Amino acid sequence: MSDCPSGTFTITNQGDADRVNTSPCGIINIYRAKGRLNFTNLTGPWETISVSSSPELERLEFAQSFSLNSLHIKDATSLNTLSLQRLIGENISYIGNGSYTDNPALNLNITNAPELIAIYINTTSFRNLELLGVPAVANDAVVPAEIVTALSIYTDSCLNTYRLEAVGDLRIVGVVNCNYQFLNLKSVGNLSIANAANFNTYPFADVTAGSLIVNESMILDKEANEEPHPDLRFDRVSRIGKDLNITSYANVAVSFDGLVDIGTSIVVSNNTNCTFNFDHVSSALNLFLLDNIDSTLPLFPELETVENVHLRGYIDTSTGPNIFPVLTLARGTVLVEPWNSDFNCSALVFLKNNNKINNLICNGTDNGTSIPTMSLTRPDGLTLGAKVGIGVGSGILGLGVILALSWLILHFQRRLKSLETARLKGTAVNDENPAEDVNAPQTTGMEEADGTGIIREKPDDHLIELRVKEPELPEDHLVELPAGTT
Repeated sequence: MSDCPSGTFTITNQGDADRVNTSPCGIINIYRAKGRLNFTNLTGPWETISVSSSPELERLEFAQSFSLNSLHIKDATSLNTLSLQRLIGENISYIGNGSYTDNPALNLNITNAPELIAIYINTTSFRNLELLGVPAVANDAVVPAEIVTALSIYTDSCLNTYRLEAVGDLRIVGVVNCNYQFLNLKSVGNLSIANAANFNTYPFADVTAGSLIVNESMILDKEANEEPHPDLRFDRVSRIGKDLNITSYANVAVSFDGLVDIGTSIVVSNNTNCTFNFDHVSSALNLFLLDNIDSTLPLFPELETVENVHLRGYIDTSTGPNIFPVLTLARGTVLVEPWNSDFNCSALVFLKNNNKINNLICNGTDNGTSIPTMSLTRPDGLTLGAKVGIGVGSGILGLGVILALSWLILHFQRRLKSLETARLKGTAVNDENPAEDVNAPQTTGMEEADGTGIIREKPDDHLIELRVKEPELPEDHLVELPAGTT
């Protein structure tokens, strides 16, 4: 054992452990220890105890009363017993709304201790509890059998959490065939269950235990090839403060039958052959359900308000095309990309036309390119009103053509009559004045002017002959010369 020249007691054997009593340095480093270490004289407050590079350490015990902030154990592959039965620690209390009292409870971090089957710790609160690579055991003798509160728990082991009431962050990763007991759990900050095979969620489903509030986010992420439990029921969860993410599951039924409110988003993506239940969700900021192969996307029969929606996949139409029957407002964009080609957009178009959806993009049938209607089926032909309109228009057009032809005929008849009248008048004038110039020009036909008269058309379209004196013709015109002139 060193004399703490670097601020740390280094323990390698039982003799070193016997000489440690108080904490002038505050840090104990157990290094390359073997067999059993029993700290019989250790008292007082200590900052940190760590175990490293001790693969042959089998038992670690602290017999006296003392307080400790942090205990870190790493790669103690032969360790089978850890005992701190007289540990003095303060409890962290949950005060509501995701908040806890800031007391100096124990930080316990154990990584890669595959033989550790017995952990005895006298505490009901942990600041941070991390158990990774610890045997999957859960009995009253193993921590956290008496745990009530913790700021965070991160584990891949089966733990006894029967008394657990509140935890800031709960992250369960890679467990197999575990039966966690969360019947007393009322509040959790972030809840994450990843790569869990055959994880029994009954404690999250028993609504008789009361509702469970997730103050931050909830993540369900299946990453490994292990078969999950066929039913993942979280019916006790009534509210999620931020996001719900469900990804990469296969062949499971996921149910949130008690969930009412989502603070930010529901994201369901890349799942295969799954079903989902969000029947009672009434409000959410965003709904993103994308690319879930061989899975039917759920209805949202009680959704009232939402910001944005993006659905891509097979959409449940068992109750008709209205997947948001009580929606009052979608403030952003609703984008629907159904994989079932018969999905009918008419109900969504109706909601948009009634100002309940701000912006709609729907790639199904009846998607708003024509006049929307409340009918749930697409009409086969023209409506009666359209047919009547076409008939009336055709009749008016035909009548107009007839009237136009009649006017043209009458106009030409009047024109011909006027010309005939003018011709007759011209003949009568010649008969009554025989002494007039016999060389008077013809007015009934179109001939070249000979210079003896001018034909002029008056505005009333009648042709008359004007009597004028013979003008002196220019030299470049041809004129008739008197007889005998050479």
